[in-house]
Amino acid sequence: MNRKQRRKDVSMIRKKRYDYKTVTIKEWIRDYLKQTDHQPVGQRLPVDYTNAKSIDIIESLVDGKGIGMLTLVKENNEFYVYESIDGGHRKRALRDFLQDDFEVKGKKFSEFTDEETKDFMEIKIQLHIYYDLTNDEKGALFRTINNSTKVKHQEMLNSYGDISIANAVRETVRVISGCNNEIHSLFTKDGDVGCKMKYLSAANLQLKQEEFLSRVFYTIWRKKFTKENEGKFVGAVNDDNLKSMFKNMSKKEVDTTQKIVDELLGFLKEMAIARNNIFQQKLSWKEQVSLTHLFFWMKDTFGVFKIADYDKFFKEYNTVYEFIDDNNTLVDLPFEKKELTISVNFSNYTKEWASKDKINQMLTWITDEFNFTDTEIFTQLDIQRLFPKKMKEKQLTKQGYRCYIDGLPLTMEEAEAAHIEAWSSGGRTTENNIAMVRKKYNRDMGVMNLHQWMVVNDFERKVA
Repeated sequence: MNRKQRRKDVSMIRKKRYDYKTVTIKEWIRDYLKQTDHQPVGQRLPVDYTNAKSIDIIESLVDGKGIGMLTLVKENNEFYVYESIDGGHRKRALRDFLQDDFEVKGKKFSEFTDEETKDFMEIKIQLHIYYDLTNDEKGALFRTINNSTKVKHQEMLNSYGDISIANAVRETVRVISGCNNEIHSLFTKDGDVGCKMKYLSAANLQLKQEEFLSRVFYTIWRKKFTKENEGKFVGAVNDDNLKSMFKNMSKKEVDTTQKIVDELLGFLKEMAIARNNIFQQKLSWKEQVSLTHLFFWMKDTFGVFKIADYDKFFKEYNTVYEFIDDNNTLVDLPFEKKELTISVNFSNYTKEWASKDKINQMLTWITDEFNFTDTEIFTQLDIQRLFPKKMKEKQLTKQGYRCYIDGLPLTMEEAEAAHIEAWSSGGRTTENNIAMVRKKYNRDMGVMNLHQWMVVNDFERKVA
């Protein structure tokens, strides 16, 4: 037999990398509980006890029913021996019940009789233990196990584990154990317990906020880096889009995209603060989604803009929102099967991600009523903030090589171009809005226009 033939005869079947074990709850506590990472980064988050899931798990055991296979991967790192792959909720339910965190059939674990305690500890559970898996293999295993069970799409995406986009999403929304990450302040928790948030009415249960953020990342990534780019931010985002992004987005693309993500999240936080100032309520899910689409519409329409007063901006948005939400006019839309009122359609579309037509219709209703011309609310800024070299040289010549402010001789090396009307207030980067001044003057102006700054600092105009 030659070498070529021998290669063909090599089996594609790999050596088994798993074992099945049946252990009692007593053995689970002794040999596995404290040695297992029950919440690795790729796992689903625990669900609040208010949904009764943990209670149902323990009740099944008490009633003599099984709770299915618990899947672990042996790790042998400095913190844990095992990592939870599947069955995290069931493992945590066992752990938390033994810690007296909740009752089952009217009793906490510490209230069990000696006989009940003994019987409970002898209950048997099944373990499926894997060895020598990479992070990619762990994620693939999680997705395979949960392919036929009810798992949220973002939970599947989270299972990709240690990749740039997955890390960026989860580390922006929640604190990751051992990561020392700093979340965006928009996602600040409301208290130390549970998943409730300070600014947002929608908690991160089943990674709801992380799914939202994934869609935001995709919206920006699509415009800047993909062939699907239509030159606009506004557009639909479906589950397949997210899967593609998680598979293909590079670290550099994540970092670039993150800058605009943070800009949006800052805008939403200001909206949430404004809502609380006015109504003493958190930003609702519908407001969170619709304001996100509105933010991207403003990016598409105005390029660079400034919200002059966030309270006034939110009041304008809320007034428009309520006006549309009260409109009971029937409309026949080509992408709807039947006539519905504007109010009903609008309410549905404010939480829409999958349909471009519905998103655009919602935005049309909002932007047709929104007063973007009120400079006390909103200002469009010139995309070109910096004056070109030729324009600066021309202006310095026009000024007789003297500073516009103090009238003393000025060279290009000493000079900077200042907006007469501040750029942050909507001043354009044009020949009729430029003045050549000393660097120290320009850097001291901040958002003040040039003539205001001169009055404040007791300068009289000395250059025509």
